[in-house]
This record gives sequence, structure tokens and C-alpha cells, in this order.
Amino acid sequence: MSNRNHIQEELKALNSVLAGMSRAMPYFVPESYFETLDGEINARRMAISKPDPMLLLPKSMPYHMPEGYFEDIAANIKALVQEPELSIDRNLPHEVPAGYFEQLPELVLQKAKAASQKKSRVISLGAIISKNVRWAAAAIVLMSIGAGIYKYNSVSKTYNTQQALAGLSRDSIDVYVQQNIDEYDLETITAALNPSDMKTATGKLTEEEIKNYLDETGWEESTTDL
Repeated sequence: MSNRNHIQEELKALNSVLAGMSRAMPYFVPESYFETLDGEINARRMAISKPDPMLLLPKSMPYHMPEGYFEDIAANIKALVQEPELSIDRNLPHEVPAGYFEQLPELVLQKAKAASQKKSRVISLGAIISKNVRWAAAAIVLMSIGAGIYKYNSVSKTYNTQQALAGLSRDSIDVYVQQNIDEYDLETITAALNPSDMKTATGKLTEEEIKNYLDETGWEESTTDL
């Protein structure tokens, strides 16, 4: 038995993984390796002989310390600490009036009552009222405006209602209606309404004109029990 076979038998007896491995050389030399070896060595030697670019940088320090830096550093630090925000007085700038919280519930109730009293009344026209009554109501309002202006000016001369209204601007009529509309009650207008006067008052007004007037004055129609 050759020495090689003896070693193989020992490996098998030891259950070694080397016993099953191939005996062929796992490495090989590249083609023309030795022919180019000299050139590779010279190229690497030249590369090593070149100095590192970092070593070519100047040895002097690129930064310099300002003159008197350490002498002024303490004053500079104090100046940074004493910023305008840090110099603000620490005392609270606001104060609560004396007895504020004791009077607070009463003040809230007073403001709530005042707000509820300022709410404007909403005048609603019932859906059961016919168109003729609404047209007549608008005409009565116009005539009442003329009568109110007549009383305000205290003019002794008798004025025709239509002439008095003709001399008023549209803006004046709108302002008067908005300020005094709460004084006109639908029942009062209906009670004072004469059928013949209604025909006379509304005869010269078209349906479109009265609708436009009601729309411009902001009257809202809603159902209510009269």
C-alpha cells in the first residue's frame, strides 16, 4: 500500500470529510501569469512610490485666531447672555381689578339680559292672508310714512300724501321703515282698512311693484296664528 492510500484509509477510519474530497489541485495559475508578473510588480512599485495627495497640502494651519480673542471672550459671553429678551421685567404686566371675580356672575347676567333685549322682533305675515291684504298693508305703511313726516316737520299746511311721498328719497323711506317697522301691527292695519280705500290705494300699484317693495324691505313670510 502506498503512502497516499494509507493516508486515505486513515481519514476514512476517522470519518473525516477530507476522505471524500477530490485530490485535484483546486487552484490554477492564470494564463501568461509569469510573463506579465514583472510588469505588474513594477506598476505597483511606482504607485506606492507616488506621494499621497494629502501629504502635498501645506503644513501651515489654514485658520487663525483673531487678535485678542481670549482677552475678549469673557465680555463676549456676557453680551450673549444679556439678550433683550432676558432683560424683560419678571413682574406680571397685567393685574385683576379688585373684586373682579366677586362681581363676575352679576356682570355676565347683565350682559346676557342686554343681549336678549337687543334682539329685533321678527314681523311675520300669516299664510292665510290674501294677496290683496298684503298689498293694502304695504300701501298703508307708505301712507303712514307720509303722515309721520308731516307730524315731524309740524307743517300747518295740508299736504297731499302722494305729494309728500314724492318729495322723499328712496333711501329716506327705507331708513324710516327699518327704524319704525315694529310700530305697525297687522291687526291695526286691518282694522283701519277700508275696502274702498284699499282699492284706491292699491289701484295705482301693480303686483310686481308691491312684490319688489316687500322683497327690498326684507319682509319674511311665515305661517302664524292671527
